[in-house]
Amino acid sequence: MRNLFLSSFFIFAIALPSAAQEVAPKDWPKIAPVKKTFTFSDMSNPIVDLPINAANGAALYRLECRSGDSYEGKDFDYSGDFECRLISAVGQDAYRTLLTYQPIQPRDFESRARFLTSDLDGKCGDYPEFGHTRTLRLRGMRLKLVLAFTSHPGLFPSDPGRPISAAMKFTVEARPDPGALSQIAEDVPYVDPAVLEPAPGARTCLSVVPKHVAGDISAGYLRQMRGASPFPPVTPVTVTKEIPAAKGAPAPKLMRPRSNPPDAVSDIQLVFVPIRTSDGASGYNFECAHRGPEMDATGFRCALFLEGQDKDLLEDDVDPYTRRNRAQFLPGQLDGKCSEYPEWGATRHFLLRGMRLTVEVSDTKFSPANKDPSAIAGSIERGKIRVRVEPEVSATSPISVPPRVLDWQSAAGPGTCSQVLVNPSANARAEK
Repeated sequence: MRNLFLSSFFIFAIALPSAAQEVAPKDWPKIAPVKKTFTFSDMSNPIVDLPINAANGAALYRLECRSGDSYEGKDFDYSGDFECRLISAVGQDAYRTLLTYQPIQPRDFESRARFLTSDLDGKCGDYPEFGHTRTLRLRGMRLKLVLAFTSHPGLFPSDPGRPISAAMKFTVEARPDPGALSQIAEDVPYVDPAVLEPAPGARTCLSVVPKHVAGDISAGYLRQMRGASPFPPVTPVTVTKEIPAAKGAPAPKLMRPRSNPPDAVSDIQLVFVPIRTSDGASGYNFECAHRGPEMDATGFRCALFLEGQDKDLLEDDVDPYTRRNRAQFLPGQLDGKCSEYPEWGATRHFLLRGMRLTVEVSDTKFSPANKDPSAIAGSIERGKIRVRVEPEVSATSPISVPPRVLDWQSAAGPGTCSQVLVNPSANARAEK
């Protein structure tokens, strides 16, 4: 249902290049329903290999599950007491597991298909989507994983001081779900209880904490974001900065830090633009940041905040297929022909709250690793970013919503930025 509602908001007009060929995303192949239960007498070496085929019998995906302590392969870093990954049966995916919830996946274990014994203890076992039962929606299917211990805890062979279950039952069920558009697992509207631990090992799971999923746009959510007052007119402003940020640039003022690995550097501020209303009052703050001191393969990201608030008004501008945010600028999107791709290239427009916010990246020079425009690697060695804010009376949405043009890097598209991938539901809506 939420995907049908979301499609009605892909409506702001975009001037496409005259020579651009528009194509619609491919439908994900319909899977054949499958349900299977696996039992293990202990957790020393649990192995699951389950094919998920198309309705016509063709091989589509493989679900592979292992223990992080016993698997010695190098193709995937299994971790936790039990973890599953989903891969395509033919060809190579852009992700090491399609069950990740991260559009830019830095680590293999960032998936809800990873089980720890602490996830299943007491009340935590009943916590929705992080306990015994995990439901993952992607690629036209709904994949349900249920893990239950069937005997009293024993001891882990590789760590005698670590308790685990002596026996386990694991059930996998896959069903068609045409509304599941994402090429990776959708996020869920609950906070991971591990994040709520007051101290390591002190998880209680006594209460279920809801959260907003970026891109999950409903009528009620829009009313909540709109508020009671009309949007005040903004004062035009233009700011240009060099890329990367200058040496000694501060940390972001408002943007939340990304969950970096322990040995990674922190984000640094690339640009900060106060946006005032027509009467001179503080209205909004626009900010971009990247990992410093040199930009990495994740490029840079931007956010827009109401004065005095920490809610990012650009966070819901998410592609329904790749789950990427349009305010994230990746090197592969800014190089060569791909820089000209509308709304996902070097120039992007965000229409909301009576303003047109335009971000333009120019004069870019890339590290040798990113000379292939389709690569999501390398970095931007230098360039310029220009931020322009103008009044736009037609921009009535309280948040930035996705345009009808889709991210060309979707696996449901042609795989090239020479064709413009558009959402057919959005076109139908715009023509009414």
